[in-house]
Amino acid sequence: MPDAPDKNDKRSLPDENAWIYVAYERLEKKISESIEPLEQYLKTLHKFKTEYQLDPVAVIAKLDDDENPPEAEALRKDIVFHKKEAERLMIEIPDQIIVSMFQINVASIRDVVVAKHIKIANDEIELVAKNAKRMANSTIEAFYKINDKINTSPKDIEELSSIRDYMASVP
Repeated sequence: MPDAPDKNDKRSLPDENAWIYVAYERLEKKISESIEPLEQYLKTLHKFKTEYQLDPVAVIAKLDDDENPPEAEALRKDIVFHKKEAERLMIEIPDQIIVSMFQINVASIRDVVVAKHIKIANDEIELVAKNAKRMANSTIEAFYKINDKINTSPKDIEELSSIRDYMASVP
């Protein structure tokens, strides 16, 4: 802001651009007042921060362990949880939020968060199918081994006796 002219000096004139400084200060104040509701808006969506930071790939990578697969019941509960979370978020997050003079479209944020939960649920369903297929293949493989051992032709009575004992021990 330019200095005010000295009242004792009759030759000093006020700065003709002083109005610009006054207008700038007024504009700056109004802009900060209009941004304040946006900060309140950010606080309202802050509760969805964990959902927005959710990484479906990391969640599935943690569960997809061939040596130690997760239990099917635990996966079922997790699938139900993520489907319910997707439904809850569809209800809780509206299409638009009006904050002061701003109309904010939050449908895209909602859709991203919901898509993450749906992706996790679908990937977990695929993981259940993958584990079931692996178990079925190992069961068939074990059956063929048992079948081959039982169907071998014995060469002598001792071999026949061992096959009969093996048949008795097979569940």
